[in-house]
Amino acid sequence: MQLPGRFIDTEWLYTRLSGDVHADTGQLLLLQAGGESYYEQAHLPEALLLRYAEIITMRDGVPGMRADHDSLIQLFGSLGLDGRHDVVVYDGAGGTDACRVAWTLATLGQDNVAVLDGGITQWYQEKRPLESGMIQPVVQTFAPVATENGMDWAIDWQGVLEIVEGHRSALLLDVRSEKEYLGINLTGPRGHIPGAIHLDWMDTLINRNSTLLKPVAELQQLFACAGLTDLDQPVVVYCQTGHRASQTWLLLRHIGCSRVQLYDGSMAEWGHHNLPVWRDD
Repeated sequence: MQLPGRFIDTEWLYTRLSGDVHADTGQLLLLQAGGESYYEQAHLPEALLLRYAEIITMRDGVPGMRADHDSLIQLFGSLGLDGRHDVVVYDGAGGTDACRVAWTLATLGQDNVAVLDGGITQWYQEKRPLESGMIQPVVQTFAPVATENGMDWAIDWQGVLEIVEGHRSALLLDVRSEKEYLGINLTGPRGHIPGAIHLDWMDTLINRNSTLLKPVAELQQLFACAGLTDLDQPVVVYCQTGHRASQTWLLLRHIGCSRVQLYDGSMAEWGHHNLPVWRDD
């Protein structure tokens, strides 16, 4: 992986787009996740538009599930990915859309992917160059190589249930709001997966009005305080539909956690199957 990390800053990307990089870096492909309403008016230079709705699907009544393999292969090929590019994804949604794209690509075998810290919001605030109009990609055959260390970055509800029942060891991390975790929210399922610890994904940001991440040292301390003291231990992250949790999945990898999986069905699927929940009544 030629990218400097799972999250990159605006200065690194600006330098890379300007061509002031080492000769041994790979070809860069830049994707904007979502933001169809403003893409034609303003997007990062040479960025291609990826509609977020195309990477998720409704499956068996559960929203936000990963789209099927063949559809995703066709989608990323149509965007010009061939499996060998360095890919940087950004969004205007605090990073969650972009991180879900990064996770989706990783599940297909394309793991040389990073997300722009701060997204287009930070880029615009720094008055960095933007372009307008639509960009038509050159269609490729998307054929990524095997994932890093053969890691399966996804887990299904059966795998999570094995953890709950003690047949498998992993730290379950719920990254929803505290109210959702405690079960005092208005919508169901109310409560959290038994044994899960809580860390609101928004606590990883500098503040709740920012799109920028806290420094790595602070993030490591934040996760340690939540119970993740060993970066080699298996971790499963979830939220309501796997959207917010994708940010935590990538962030944990960014700080050195190598065995982290995303449960994309999350509480929406868990509740759909009437699986056990814990609520602090």
